[in-house]
Amino acid sequence: MPGRRAELRCQTGLRGGLAAALLTLLLPLLAACATPTVAPPGPLAAEGGTEPSLAAKSFAARDGLRLPLRTWLPEETPRAVFLALHGFNDYSKAFEAPGEAFAEHGIAVYAFDQRGFGEAPNRGLWPGVETMGRDVADLAGLLRKRHPGVPLYLLGESMGGALIMAIAGGPEAPSFDGLILSSPAVWARETMPFYQTWVLWAAVRLFP
Repeated sequence: MPGRRAELRCQTGLRGGLAAALLTLLLPLLAACATPTVAPPGPLAAEGGTEPSLAAKSFAARDGLRLPLRTWLPEETPRAVFLALHGFNDYSKAFEAPGEAFAEHGIAVYAFDQRGFGEAPNRGLWPGVETMGRDVADLAGLLRKRHPGVPLYLLGESMGGALIMAIAGGPEAPSFDGLILSSPAVWARETMPFYQTWVLWAAVRLFP
């Protein structure tokens, strides 16, 4: 019996030592996971930013980040303008077919690869709703100047629709005449079961 008790104490001590070693290794990782990883701002953010600008195939945001832009324009003066926002794991080319159809009916369509998606910088990293909302507001302002007096509509599909809903009533809401929401992503964490929110919490920190 004494030998058996000594063996049990040895096993218990070994397990305790392994647990302590594992905890020591995990603590720095857990500390690093305190906040989620987000995409870094553009090169001009530290200098206070610059005026957004519009080119033929890109949109330069206020922090200097250049986002790919696609357009489908009617031959005549447009009777309406759509600023189209793509969904999650998608990019601006998703609007190619409807963009061509809208252009045939006199509607100009502008779509850009949102930060972290498509050919935009920092692909795979989430930039945050506030930053994405500023991009939409800035591009909407540029389109107002390019097409003065023409009604401007925000068209959002899935994540794009959710983004429009998140920013439309905010203090920096873009200027628009109407909203078009296609299957907006409205499934929030508050309505998810706990195991899905846990997975999201861990994923955005460990595999951003």
